[in-house]
Amino acid sequence: MARDAVFVAIEFEVRQRWIVKANTLAAGPGRAVSDAVNDAVRAAITRLVHNHEADPDAYKGPIYFMMHGVRSEQRARELAAALHGDLETPGPCRPSPTPTMTRTQSPRATPLTRVQLTG
Repeated sequence: MARDAVFVAIEFEVRQRWIVKANTLAAGPGRAVSDAVNDAVRAAITRLVHNHEADPDAYKGPIYFMMHGVRSEQRARELAAALHGDLETPGPCRPSPTPTMTRTQSPRATPLTRVQLTG
C-alpha cells in the first residue's frame, strides 16, 4: 500500500451512476487538508451538486470526500483526478507528497476547484 498518498477512487453504482471517493487518512499521520483547500473543495462540490452533477448527499471533507450520482465513468475519472490534484497539493500544514503515479492519474489534471461544469 502506498504511503504519503491520498486514496482516490471511482466506483460504479447500481443506478447507472458513478461514485467519486477520496480519503486523506491514507496519507498517514501528520497529513491534513488545509482550511483553504478544504473550503475551496467544499465550494466546488457544492457547485457540482447545484448543477446536478453529483447527488446532494455528498461528503465534503475535511478527511473524507465522496460524490454519488456522477453520470458517466469519464466524468467520474475527471472529477477524481481533479480532486486528487487538490488534495495532493502541499498546503501549509502538509509535507510535500511522495511522487507516485498510477495509470489513471493525470500529472496535468485540472483541480476540482477549476473544473468546468457540464450541461
